[in-house]
Amino acid sequence: MTNVLEYLKWRGDIEVDYDGFCEVDGIVMSALAYIPFELAGDMIESPVTLEEVASQLLKTENLQDKLMFKNDYKLLEEIKSCNRFGSVLLYDYVNKVDSETQTQFSAITAKITKGLYCVCFRGTDQ
Repeated sequence: MTNVLEYLKWRGDIEVDYDGFCEVDGIVMSALAYIPFELAGDMIESPVTLEEVASQLLKTENLQDKLMFKNDYKLLEEIKSCNRFGSVLLYDYVNKVDSETQTQFSAITAKITKGLYCVCFRGTDQ
């Protein structure tokens, strides 16, 4: 296994309830902090599964041009059909960018399983 995409292909069919959350799962969740969830429109304002929002984002015209990292498109494709992360519930998305105040912050909460949450955040894009 050489990268996150290979991990998702290898372990994506195994739910976290069966084989617990690990460090590589944390890397997958960290990558979500760089996804522009605002492109999903109103959908992201209420709790939504990662599968649902990934499917919606993948319909976005010229999505590749709007992503920060080129592999994020493939990440969304893998997660969309992944038992391990598809049912993760996302909510409380925030994306604040203000060049005047030099503010740059983005975060989203992910409910992975009952009692297991992950807050994915980033402060800069560089």
